[in-house]
Amino acid sequence: AELQAVETIPAGLDLLRAGKVDVLAAPRPALVQFSARLPGSRVVDDRFHVAFAGIAVPKGQSARLSYVNEFVQDAVATGLIQHAIERVGVRGVQVAGRAK
Repeated sequence: AELQAVETIPAGLDLLRAGKVDVLAAPRPALVQFSARLPGSRVVDDRFHVAFAGIAVPKGQSARLSYVNEFVQDAVATGLIQHAIERVGVRGVQVAGRAK
């Protein structure tokens, strides 16, 4: 196998269409979106890269940290984060700690 870098995902799709590459790796949401433009393509279920988001709290702010942790746990448990993902229409993204 030989790795070939591209500047953009559409450039990678062009190489895929032309048969110059066999696979394209990119962030999952982008692949899901762009795969619709390439008949017969599919995005594999597994992932090779995960991007986590975090929230920072100033050192020594234990009450604030507790509040943020509780808020995030509640937002995950109640489906608030999943609803936000669905509302903006992002595909290929999942809430951390939740099954696919």
